[in-house]
Amino acid sequence: MKKAIFLMLLNGCIFTLERARTIPPGSYAAYSEISCAGWYTILKEMEGYPYYTYCFGAKLLGIKYGFSEKRELTMEAMGNGWQVGVKQEIFSSPSFCFSLKPSCGYFGFPEPEGKRKMVGLSIIEEFTLKKTSIYLGMGGFYFLPDTTVIWDIRFTNGIGLYHLLADFTGLKLEAGYMGHIMGGEESLGNVGYFYLSFGVEMGWGEK
Repeated sequence: MKKAIFLMLLNGCIFTLERARTIPPGSYAAYSEISCAGWYTILKEMEGYPYYTYCFGAKLLGIKYGFSEKRELTMEAMGNGWQVGVKQEIFSSPSFCFSLKPSCGYFGFPEPEGKRKMVGLSIIEEFTLKKTSIYLGMGGFYFLPDTTVIWDIRFTNGIGLYHLLADFTGLKLEAGYMGHIMGGEESLGNVGYFYLSFGVEMGWGEK
């Protein structure tokens, strides 16, 4: 019986369209994010894998709830599973905000032979400047599949923008490059690709 351990670490600087400020207590926000990547790079390096293998980053539907001052609960249905998290503002001022968002979830990674099931954990740091936000994040995912031994170190570098339209409703756009350094039994090898992500957030509730 093979020992199954899958380690994925997200490392580097990410500039994206996410904002660090939490929504007000008693308020809700729904959001969705569509991601696409450099398909040529993926298909060339991962021939035989389903075309949607790297769509797992897409957030089909997310819900935020502000359950206390400077703290919110997030629940996300993703392309390959689901995850829940809690975002906590650590420091904030009228023009700057810093927050942490630990989250965990359950995922399935599509492969030619089927789907590998995983449990994930991530921690992301977020920075916001005024109403138009820049996101700077570092974090990691730790996955426990049920088949083979693989490890994956992920490096992500992107740039994007979140524009606040009204209260806690806004649009986000992100583009960047993601590279993987992989190893272990039946490893996919090292792969990398460019990606583009677009999202929208709509909030309602108490102000």
